Amino acid sequence: MKTVELFRNHLQILNRYQSRYLHILVDEFQDTNIAQYMLIKQLAGKRHNICVVGDPDQSIYSWRFADLRNILSFEKDYPEAKVVFLEQNYRSTKTILEVASDVISANVQRKPKNLCTHLRLTKKLR
Repeated sequence: MKTVELFRNHLQILNRYQSRYLHILVDEFQDTNIAQYMLIKQLAGKRHNICVVGDPDQSIYSWRFADLRNILSFEKDYPEAKVVFLEQNYRSTKTILEVASDVISANVQRKPKNLCTHLRLTKKLR
């Protein structure tokens, strides 16, 4: 938060870092907190050269103040951004994906995804 305040109060410092970091790349975006998202937006500035990777269905760090609203509001903040859904799952069987989708579908804020896999079921779930 101190860096966000520094950039807000000293635009010449912000401009220096915006000139230094021309592209912003963020992995595990679903686990960012409000201060981190503010910093990302400050660094991206008017260029909007930003790429984030995240899955709102995998946000697990709310105890560390991760805020799911960051990923949910990204398209509003960056309307020119292209959103790519990665729906092919290489680790889980169809049964596991179906059960997970049933649980996750209760979240009314989420965007629907159609997860798929080519793995076959080896054991029945109980």
